[in-house]
Amino acid sequence: MRSILLALAAFLGVELIVAFVAWFLPAAPGEWPIDTFFKGANWATQADRVVFGTGQLARTEQPTIFIIGASGSQEAYRPTDWEKLLPGYSIHNLSIGGSNITQLDEVLDHIIKSTPASVLSQSILVVPVIYALFVDDETRWSKAITLEEQEANLPGITDLERASRFCAAWCSVDSVVFRYGPPWLISLLKTDHRLLERLRETVLDQSREHFLKNSFDQLFVPTSVTGSSANKGGSAKDAPDLAIGQKRRDEVRWLENYMGGKPALQREQFDKLKALIAKAGSVGMRVYLVGMPLPSWHRSETQYDAQARQALQTLVANSAQPLLHFVELDGTVPDEDFRDLAHPTPEAASRWTSMLIERMQLPGQSLKSEKSR
Repeated sequence: MRSILLALAAFLGVELIVAFVAWFLPAAPGEWPIDTFFKGANWATQADRVVFGTGQLARTEQPTIFIIGASGSQEAYRPTDWEKLLPGYSIHNLSIGGSNITQLDEVLDHIIKSTPASVLSQSILVVPVIYALFVDDETRWSKAITLEEQEANLPGITDLERASRFCAAWCSVDSVVFRYGPPWLISLLKTDHRLLERLRETVLDQSREHFLKNSFDQLFVPTSVTGSSANKGGSAKDAPDLAIGQKRRDEVRWLENYMGGKPALQREQFDKLKALIAKAGSVGMRVYLVGMPLPSWHRSETQYDAQARQALQTLVANSAQPLLHFVELDGTVPDEDFRDLAHPTPEAASRWTSMLIERMQLPGQSLKSEKSR
């Protein structure tokens, strides 16, 4: 028994030393501000960045803007662009590719758990959405759609919960320790893990070459697009346009299949969004729902987009949350701004940021909701 106690004491001592060092160690490049869009990131490391990077929020003192969404907001809203326009805020983009609202709610749990209450009450939650975020849990999480999900072999749980599996007792949002433990302890344990992970990455040879953009392509773009139909009619001059049109239709069909191919969006995720908004409001956060733009050819090819936008407008109109605002960006950007069916070109990203911030009316202006115009 004595040997067990000594071993436990030694283990705790090492953990405390690591945690102490990690707490005062400067953030590595890309770790602050927290940003899931970084070179070398893949589906697994995006979730890692959220789970363990949020431990750093315990020391923040500045009003903060948290951006949570999927890959479109990840690429469109870069923290560096926001900081130039809003120097009074810290900016973090915690979007994860392939998310649905269930996963965004888990991201919010990690934010709230680590951020001081005095900061949360001055902070803003930006939630950019397209219809793909409303894929129901059974459809989204019942099967692996990425290489990292296949390797983990843990169907039925989100990417965040998958990232938490090695420390589920204290970093899973469903764990007793996470729910009831003091925020400083959760943040300390996260920071501890962040240092150990940094050391592991330094020592081990990282053989993966799945960069973030390629991961996006795995999710939103079919692996092969049949262009043979482009040559079955029209002149040689028309062939390129026909091929592009076929490719676009195939992309939309692929995304609809990802949604489960159901005739209508399920109510489940809209109810979860309503709960997410209430949760953010309960800690004093101002919430901005953003109806993300899509190219005109995408909007015309799917019924889901109109369904989602109508449901969002109804949700906002019926909401009793005084800190909820809605900014609709549908049809506000040209098709040339898109590199595919949902993501901006790198050149367009800063323009999207400027347009959104202007419509949010944050710096020295009345925070008037778009819905009230």
